[in-house]
Amino acid sequence: MPEPIRRTTARVLPVSTQSEVLLLQDQDPAVPAYCSDSTFFGLLLDREVPISFEHLEGAEIGNVLAARWWFPDDLASAGGAVSEDMPTIMGAAVRAVLDGAR
Repeated sequence: MPEPIRRTTARVLPVSTQSEVLLLQDQDPAVPAYCSDSTFFGLLLDREVPISFEHLEGAEIGNVLAARWWFPDDLASAGGAVSEDMPTIMGAAVRAVLDGAR
């Protein structure tokens, strides 16, 4: 089995004023899979902004499956996040964005 490809990524976590985080559900079409060293950034986003997949790049089409607003605790309870620490990362983004907005 080939070694995973390592990459460094920056990820934006849109945060609503209600303390929710917008997450995308996707699948990685790459073989071998990517291993990412990710840095996360929180960004305040009005929950009423329309979500559109119209401008995806070719490699993303068919691989971005859904979008949903989540409370960090709800994601922790539901399970299935891409990483076990995602609810903790989301909580940190919510605090950084909302505490900074006050």
